[in-house]
Amino acid sequence: MTFQNTTKSQFNRPSLSARVLQFVGAGAFMLFFAYCFMWVLLNWLMGCGEVFYQADGSYIPGECAPFWPWQFFGGNW
Repeated sequence: MTFQNTTKSQFNRPSLSARVLQFVGAGAFMLFFAYCFMWVLLNWLMGCGEVFYQADGSYIPGECAPFWPWQFFGGNW
């Protein structure tokens, strides 16, 4: 009779598909969070929402980067 080294944690281990799905989901969440963080940082560096006053009293508003780099509903008519 041979001794089998089994522990309770081996029986409660999630399946391979569950671990792959968890890995892919965590990666997608990290990419989305990084995109949102870079979008906020880019808009801050571009001066989004701020105005830059000129010497003659006029002002130039800061540009804002769009969240999506494409338009879902464009004026292509």
